Amino acid sequence: MKGFGLAPHGNVYLKPNVVLADYDQNIFPPHAYTNRAVIEGVCSALDETEQAEKISIGEKCGIGIPTRLFYRFAKYDEMVKDWNANLYTTTPLEIYSLEEDKFAEKFVGGKIHSYVRLSQRAVNADFKIAVPK
Repeated sequence: MKGFGLAPHGNVYLKPNVVLADYDQNIFPPHAYTNRAVIEGVCSALDETEQAEKISIGEKCGIGIPTRLFYRFAKYDEMVKDWNANLYTTTPLEIYSLEEDKFAEKFVGGKIHSYVRLSQRAVNADFKIAVPK
């Protein structure tokens, strides 16, 4: 993180891409989501900074697709459970679906929409990281 000039702190929000997760099901394309190893690497880097108080992973899959199902297919739910049980990690990790969170209006000053409704946890995070596939 220091190499990029970043100083993550407080409540950190991670936004992975979980378009179609299919860790071992062979139903969907194999790389249409952020691999668990990438998320674990980012979380480990954040944990090492000792400035992050909490890490929240939030995403919303496509319309009509339950995000929690793809979290399970991507093995994110296992990762969070393992992370929080690990005695060597100090930063708590949570995972949630954006559609399950309370919404907050955020002023964006657009020509069509001045405000948008977004996940309250994402809006209120002290530091935000988008994690690509």
